[in-house]
Amino acid sequence: MAGWMAHHHLAQHAQAIDCYQQALTLMRDLGNHYEEATAFSRLGDSQDAAGNPEAARTAWRHALTIFIDLDHPDADTVRVKLHDLDQVPLGS
Repeated sequence: MAGWMAHHHLAQHAQAIDCYQQALTLMRDLGNHYEEATAFSRLGDSQDAAGNPEAARTAWRHALTIFIDLDHPDADTVRVKLHDLDQVPLGS
C-alpha cells in the first residue's frame, strides 16, 4: 500500500481514492481484515483531504468497526478522526 499512499501525500486525492478502493477489494478477497481496515482508514483520510467529509466518515466508520472486531489499538486513532470531523463547523 505504500505506493498508493504517495498519491495522498502528493495531494492526488482522486488517484489515492481509486487506489484505496482497489485495495479494499483485494483485501476483502484475501480475507485480510487488518489491511482492509487500514485501507478504509486511509481512504477516509483521502476523502477528507479531498473535501468529502461524509465519504470520509463512512470509510472511517467501516475501519473502526473492523478494528474493534480485531480488538486492535488503531481503533483509537480512527475514533479521534471521527471525533475531529464532528468538531468541524458546517460550511467550513
